[in-house]
Amino acid sequence: MTTIWHYRTPVGVFWIRPQPNSDGRWWLGVGDEMPLGSYHSPEAAASDMGDQVTGWSDWDLLRGAQAPRDLSEWTPGPPPR
Repeated sequence: MTTIWHYRTPVGVFWIRPQPNSDGRWWLGVGDEMPLGSYHSPEAAASDMGDQVTGWSDWDLLRGAQAPRDLSEWTPGPPPR
């Protein structure tokens, strides 16, 4: 099972990965190490990113963005360096 996903956007590469030392929580983040929020599932994180309600204005206020609607549109694995 994949435990890390990424999605490239014009403002940065988003990622979803397990939150260390938590009871099944997931991080949604962008860039090298900027977590944006903690979620109960990777699907919930992907949904907030797709709805542009991440709390990060560079993404949330971007108009005309091609936002994925669910986790199936994300690329499995860590972002390329």
